Amino acid sequence: DQITSAIFTIIIIFLSGLGWTLSFYFYGVHKKTIPDMVWWIPEFLQMAKCRCGKIVESNYGKILGISNSFWGIWYYLALIILSVCNYFLSYPSFTSILILSIISFLFSIYLMWGLYSLKIICRTCLGVHVINMIIMAVAIIRMII
Repeated sequence: DQITSAIFTIIIIFLSGLGWTLSFYFYGVHKKTIPDMVWWIPEFLQMAKCRCGKIVESNYGKILGISNSFWGIWYYLALIILSVCNYFLSYPSFTSILILSIISFLFSIYLMWGLYSLKIICRTCLGVHVINMIIMAVAIIRMII
């Protein structure tokens, strides 16, 4: 029904907003346009005491030579736009959101393997991967209901 659809849309938009914020923060810190300690990111997710920059310099840290966090900024923005369009216009179908979330989660698994292989604990990265997992779970539940 309409209320259930609205609730799932709000949850996905909220989680995408969190993912966007973490991606924006990570990208800004890596590019040195944002300090690693900021008030708007919870302290346990900040990059101040991590070796997060090492992941960007590895084979796991880039797609087409560009930081994963850059692509994350656009992924979450696209997910927000798709969710809004799906809710208000019924286009594209929710299946497209589900497929994107599954692809993103599979990529997160690959990147978590990269963190493990490099012996790096990046709390910001892990936060994004958890968000991707929750978005996928919400999308799956939304499709089942």
